[in-house]
Amino acid sequence: MNKVYVYGLRPPVENEALVDQQIRLAHEYQNRLIEVERTRRTRVRQTLSEAGLAPYEAAAEQHWQAYSDLQAAAKKDNAAAHSRVETRAQEKEIKAAKKVATAATTELKAKRKEICARPEIAELLAQHDTSAELNAKAAYFGSGLYWGQRAIIDQAMELAKKSRTDPRFQRWTGEGAVAVQIQHGMTAEQAFGQDTRFRIDPIPAEAWDRRRDPAQRTRVRLRVGSVGRDPVWATWPAILHRPLPEGAQIMWAKVIRTRIEAHYRWELHLSLRLPDPAPSELPKVLAVDVGWRQLEDGGLRVAYWVGGKTGEICTPVEIIQGLRKCEDLQEIRDKAFNEIRDRLAVFLGVSQALTPAWLVEATEHLDQWKSEARLAALAVRWRDLRWDGDSTIYEALETWRKHDKHLWTWQENQREKSLRRRRDAYRVAAHDLAQHFGTLVLEDFDLTVHARRPKVEDDDKDERGRILRKQKSVAAAGELRLALVNAFTSAGGKVVKLDPADTTKICWLCGAKDAWDRAAEDAVERVCCECGTLVDQDENACRMLLARFEQQGAAQPSAEENQRSAGRWQKRKAKRSQNAPLDGAAG
Repeated sequence: MNKVYVYGLRPPVENEALVDQQIRLAHEYQNRLIEVERTRRTRVRQTLSEAGLAPYEAAAEQHWQAYSDLQAAAKKDNAAAHSRVETRAQEKEIKAAKKVATAATTELKAKRKEICARPEIAELLAQHDTSAELNAKAAYFGSGLYWGQRAIIDQAMELAKKSRTDPRFQRWTGEGAVAVQIQHGMTAEQAFGQDTRFRIDPIPAEAWDRRRDPAQRTRVRLRVGSVGRDPVWATWPAILHRPLPEGAQIMWAKVIRTRIEAHYRWELHLSLRLPDPAPSELPKVLAVDVGWRQLEDGGLRVAYWVGGKTGEICTPVEIIQGLRKCEDLQEIRDKAFNEIRDRLAVFLGVSQALTPAWLVEATEHLDQWKSEARLAALAVRWRDLRWDGDSTIYEALETWRKHDKHLWTWQENQREKSLRRRRDAYRVAAHDLAQHFGTLVLEDFDLTVHARRPKVEDDDKDERGRILRKQKSVAAAGELRLALVNAFTSAGGKVVKLDPADTTKICWLCGAKDAWDRAAEDAVERVCCECGTLVDQDENACRMLLARFEQQGAAQPSAEENQRSAGRWQKRKAKRSQNAPLDGAAG
């Protein structure tokens, strides 16, 4: 079992400049690898097009463009009439165009597979891959990057290569990480020793916060370079607010720098390999229906559970209020930004003859600006390039910049605080349930489907779609479900995912199926069409899950369910153990 322990750090007290340099070099190295990958993809596309794929690509693009044009026309008509106005003929035309475009895409994929199977094409594609590998190695050797940072960038690029879309160049924001990968692992005792890669050094009680346990006062030392064979350390003061678990092996040590408004936050991430927990002996089964619903008191229910008793998990009201405060602050910032931008535009129009050339060039498309940071950067640049007659507008711009920075700081810290509180609340709720139940039963479905933008055919429901997406962002039901899975697996419990079909439509008492779903009206309770029972819709879903679990006699989850609930590293470990007898390699 693998876990990541996160500890807060203070800014580095040793070799901070070297850490910043390594983060910058890692950013440049990543963009260089992105350039290599984009070049490889361009050459592959050119090779396939010249081999006969171009007509199929053009046909597919043409059909999808026709489908998009029909969608755009229908949406334009709906917007003009403020209602759904398309006829049945238009709906059929849109669906038919989509069907044709999908068929063209299927034909394109089949043709691409056929071309790639040709020996001469396969050889050319292999040459493109080899060239990309050589360019990637050359990028590293010329980067000046330490090997720890190279490893985390290479991992990120491996994921980017699997994406269907081309990787995008990353903008420099100051965020990044320094890391070391610890081969074969390191115990907690070794971390407090004299290892040359990563160390945790206790510091005297008088050197830091006396309110803390002396055992928690430490300095984290990470190797960020070498002089010959001697390590070059970077050091951060840290508080180890919880001890490392017994028997844990440290596989990675990462110090991550993230940006919160104008400041940086430092964190230590320790990737641990833990012994598998003993199987839970708790016989109780818990069914949880995860999904967000607006309650009458203004709160958000994120999950309902049934396991002998019933209960619900809601997003705390203070978190909802905190996130809404962020939206209010953003509205204030937007209004102030629009006012100062328009005022600056008026000044430039009136004083065009006296305006310096650099300002005219910098504000050429001022009316299209939407970024507070861009206008703030202009104010900072203006600070050193003053001229006679600019006092009024410059002072107004500088006043706006300072006030906007204050609001930005408030907004970002408020958002960060609210998100951390929400995550902590979900983890506590999940841990409490895992201490009383041995098996967790969940619905096996994608939560994001219920928050996607509606199709053009359902344009009249767009307002409801906006509300649902806003509620989704506040509730973060996926984060709660992940917390539940992690809590049960850590406690040795089982996680079973079952088919969610009709769990809210079939009455758990009489078995009657009602096609009417009150969720469309934001109601929580429903009345059975046969027995007339008034029941909470989410409670009904949980009891249906329990009934299906009992019908299957699933005392143990299936191998497929275990595979779906397992994490990335568990899946890799299982795959290695399956391949071990075949090639004789160690697992």
